Amino acid sequence: LPQGALEPGEVLQDGQFEIVRRLAAGGQAITYLALAHKVDQESGQVVLKEFVLPVRGGIEIRKRALENVEHEAKLLQKLNNERIVKLIDCFVDNQKAYLVLEYINGKSLRNLVHDDGPVSEAEAVRLGIEMCSVLEYLHTLEPAIIHRDFTPENLLLRSTGELALIDFNVAEQLESKETKTMVGKHCYVSPEQFRGKATTQSDIYACGCTLYWLLTGKDPEPISLSQPSNERPDISVELDAIVARATVIDVSKRFASAGAMKKELEAIQVTVSQ
Repeated sequence: LPQGALEPGEVLQDGQFEIVRRLAAGGQAITYLALAHKVDQESGQVVLKEFVLPVRGGIEIRKRALENVEHEAKLLQKLNNERIVKLIDCFVDNQKAYLVLEYINGKSLRNLVHDDGPVSEAEAVRLGIEMCSVLEYLHTLEPAIIHRDFTPENLLLRSTGELALIDFNVAEQLESKETKTMVGKHCYVSPEQFRGKATTQSDIYACGCTLYWLLTGKDPEPISLSQPSNERPDISVELDAIVARATVIDVSKRFASAGAMKKELEAIQVTVSQ
């Protein structure tokens, strides 16, 4: 267990939140399932995303850590889409900052394939359309938002069958032009993002890589074009071509937008479902 991790039953914010269990730890944050106790209301399940604020290193470092948390909170506040996790609140408690997020009772696409094996072509197309829809929403905002960590870990399948995108820790608004540091899980990171120049098409690359994972149960080769038919010869030529076009190295040959990729997936949805 990470040092100082909260135990089940611990309470925060004067008893407003009670820890149920730890969900995940990674990067700078730990997530917990918690019960939110509101006065005169039923207790509801929420996710607490905890960021430890450095005690050492002076005020500057602490300020930067807080700014990172605020950055994610501000981004989530702007977003209003059923395919994106909702931010409920944020607070600081005992050297730690917390985001209070909607609890999505579902499995990540990582765990879905781990537990049940690769999905059918029809289900991959359906999920691909969902993924493109959420990217289309983010990329057409003013200014556009690039997620930069669009991976099977960060896409949860709700019990209703709909997808929800989580973890906007490294998302960025496309207003700043300066080179950003490399973020993201290596297999899902486009070549241009490795060089610190992420664009909306970098998320499209990651979407193609995620489709490859769904269809094959394997992480794609880093910085390369992905073709699921190499692992599953039964994949239709059409779907194989869509994944390849989403993950092509040359950005000018990649889908120009998530909307364009979605149209192609919708065009083959009828045929693969039969």
